[in-house]
Amino acid sequence: MENEFNADPFFNDGPLQQINEGSLQQIDQIDPAGVGIDALNNVPLPVNPLIVQRILNLHQGGSSTRLCWSRQGHIANISEDGSSIDLHCLVFDRTRRTWVVGAKRTEHVGLGELASLAWSPMATDIAVVDTRGRLSILRPTGTAANRLSEVRSGTIDDIQDLGQAIGMGWLSQDRAERPKQVVQFTSKQEGGDKWVHNLVKAMPMQPLYQRAIVVINRQGTMALVYEKPDSTFAKTTSQLAPKTDTIFTHAAFSPTTEGKLMVALHAHDGTLSAYHVSIDFSPMRQDPDALPLLNSQLAASRFPRIGNTSIDGQMYDSDSQCLTHLGIIPTSEIEKTAPQPPTVYGIYANINKNMGATDGGFISSGTIRRWTLSSVHQTLLPKFNHLPDKATNSAPVFTTSVQLLPEKEEQGITNAGVLDNGQGLFITTLDGRTDFLATEDLSSLSFAASENTTSSLAQSGFNFPLLSNQTSISLSPNVCCSAVLSPASTVSLVPADFHPPTAESSQSLDPTSSSADAAAAVIVLSFARSCWTNSNIDDLLSMVLHTFSASMATPLIVSLYHTLFREGEFMHEKDSRSELEKVVQKPVLTKVFSFHYGVAFLSIKDVPPSSPIPLSAQWVWVAANLRFVAQLLYISIREVQNPSAEPSSELVEMVCGNIKWTLDLVRYIAASIFEVSDRETNPEFFDKPQGGHVVDGSQGLVALLLNCHWSRQFFIAIVRAMRVLCKLPEPRSAQQTEIIRTIMQWSQGKGLSLIAVEALLDPRWSGWADNELEGDLAKISSRQIRMMATGVVEGGFQGTVRRVLGKLFNVKGGMRDKGAVDRLKLWSHKVDLGWVLLDDEWEGARPEGRKKRVFDVHKKKVITKGKREIISGESGEEMIKRCVRCGRHNEDVNGMGKEFPRHVAGLMMRCVCDGPWIVEPWAKAIT
Repeated sequence: MENEFNADPFFNDGPLQQINEGSLQQIDQIDPAGVGIDALNNVPLPVNPLIVQRILNLHQGGSSTRLCWSRQGHIANISEDGSSIDLHCLVFDRTRRTWVVGAKRTEHVGLGELASLAWSPMATDIAVVDTRGRLSILRPTGTAANRLSEVRSGTIDDIQDLGQAIGMGWLSQDRAERPKQVVQFTSKQEGGDKWVHNLVKAMPMQPLYQRAIVVINRQGTMALVYEKPDSTFAKTTSQLAPKTDTIFTHAAFSPTTEGKLMVALHAHDGTLSAYHVSIDFSPMRQDPDALPLLNSQLAASRFPRIGNTSIDGQMYDSDSQCLTHLGIIPTSEIEKTAPQPPTVYGIYANINKNMGATDGGFISSGTIRRWTLSSVHQTLLPKFNHLPDKATNSAPVFTTSVQLLPEKEEQGITNAGVLDNGQGLFITTLDGRTDFLATEDLSSLSFAASENTTSSLAQSGFNFPLLSNQTSISLSPNVCCSAVLSPASTVSLVPADFHPPTAESSQSLDPTSSSADAAAAVIVLSFARSCWTNSNIDDLLSMVLHTFSASMATPLIVSLYHTLFREGEFMHEKDSRSELEKVVQKPVLTKVFSFHYGVAFLSIKDVPPSSPIPLSAQWVWVAANLRFVAQLLYISIREVQNPSAEPSSELVEMVCGNIKWTLDLVRYIAASIFEVSDRETNPEFFDKPQGGHVVDGSQGLVALLLNCHWSRQFFIAIVRAMRVLCKLPEPRSAQQTEIIRTIMQWSQGKGLSLIAVEALLDPRWSGWADNELEGDLAKISSRQIRMMATGVVEGGFQGTVRRVLGKLFNVKGGMRDKGAVDRLKLWSHKVDLGWVLLDDEWEGARPEGRKKRVFDVHKKKVITKGKREIISGESGEEMIKRCVRCGRHNEDVNGMGKEFPRHVAGLMMRCVCDGPWIVEPWAKAIT
């Protein structure tokens, strides 16, 4: 043969003349199209052996979730030795302006090697099952997000030969009688600049129960573990499939609109079956010790299958294709829509382990198969209707029709799951790619949004970077971050990236562009969904601070208020169109303030860590605190007016502490107003203004608190509550007298009477600036929103401080002349900004020579020492609670006692900024 290669030189050390003469082609001369070198299937990717083992484990046992992220922000994973649970939370690092995974807390379970975890839908409990099928349930303590307590021990469960769990799922915890709101998408009106959310009603699918979990083992036995009225747990079982030699490997669950639980089972021989299970809890209403009634019915057993995929002409046998994930996409729960039938999906991995005895195998591809299960009404032909009917039961007969849908080829899939409300599937492939697929046709949802409509972050250009060497991942509640579990069982945080079509990166994005507008809109959409579902927003804040530049802070906050609130809610109360007084009562307002506070730090993302907290964040945190005080005082009014119940001394102390802080804040405002004129006459007595103030009082925290109608309205609500408390009828109890004495001592006794406070908060001082815009509602509300978002006072509002000074305080016959304001007492009882913000490090660092003060954000006092946890005993370390968002503290490490009313205890479950608590050492708080 011409140009035949001579192999002799390889063995006799001779020269390779043919290579030197160019007889062999160089690699870069080979035609890729000719040999198919660019074909994906011809170039198997090198795979981490641990990931291959992960796929094999998923094939052998369907219940293998080692990492899960709850709706309330808890991140739990099975420890490296498999004997305990590691619990994490996201924590905001104010120095680095970023969110990090906090220190882990290890909770020992007391079982054998753990196999799988599952959070309940409302994050009230976490279930953990070991490799022998024993189930334990742990519950967040309520005092802190990083503490769990065991409420059911799996040691009471029997050990069976085939008792290993192949699937477990919690029943829905929604309320059956209350429809919920679902935000489907957001769209921009034609010719307008406002994004509008499309809200629809959805009835929760059943079965429902406050705390109940279903577990299925390899024999096809279903166990229902549920909480009884006395808060203990009980267990009942039912056999789904007849007991045979069949061994099951996977199970999946889904509620239905018919009120029955749908269960899909996969057997070791590759067959699939589906069951409808009805669960009746009504017997427990008559007898708490009665067992729920379980009734299962086979829905389908003949699932059509297709042949195995062929790669490069080589047909693998059936053993090379194994099921790794089994799930059910539920039917839509949205009312007034044509319901789609539930869809069972299975993910198969094509694994080739025939390369050699020592080869670990490789995964060539993955396949997603789907089957819809539809109820079919069986009827006879019309001619049979004329025949006499001898049947005693003429009820319609329904059967289940199984239809195979088109499948989808992917790379090997390591993780998969269904998004909330059946919005889609998410998958993670061998190369670390995360994708979101539509439930209708498995098409990619990424970058699928139109210019004026979007329904998810993925559609708008947010996607995850490649996650290398991941064994398990879990998506965050808002699907904007991933928790990644490494082979060493360490958890890392991976926020989504944004790829705008009009810029090279999110850092170069023009805030005024349409891409920035759409990005802000979809983030507000995700935030709105978290409000309706009561989900944690720390993941959303983490993604925002990671992905965007500082210039996007203002557009995000402006879009938040423009989208979620009406224009009349930003008008002062003297305007007939105003809805301002309704704002105080909005239950979601605290979470809105919390999101605003977190995004405000984006504006100082690139400045040195020693920089002060931005003015926008200062204002919104004080506003959230004022709203907390208003809620507390109105609750306390009901308590102190109740003749049959005497308020506890602890509650009275807390109420008095909040009254003192509020009146100190008002005196700080009044002193800052007087300082404007004092600086003009005696500038040498004053240092540089703090808190963003300017000499003429036109800017700063004081100007924002007076000019932003929301914060002023919170002040007014507090003063009204104080007036009610001061007018309590005689005879008064010692607790009532103590509250009234505190109000008088901290107002008139320190230089500012309640009359002066009410006059200071009158809307005529700041409302005068609204007249500049001639009653234009849109412009007035937009200016209020910009001031709240930027911390910059605009237009006529810049003269509010001088108007108050010249027309209220210093004018002849004004408050000073009437004795309502005592300038000397104001000077003698100065208030520093560290006390106002309950943070001595608001400037970025603690002032030199001052010992760090740790404040209780609820009780408004200085904490002098930590407390030991009850579970640790007297030998334990002193601890304190810290908010993961704003970093403030609370001393109630062991929770609130019975001395606090239920509504007050509910307020103290979270920080005033709505952030969750974590327990940490006291030594860390004072350093």
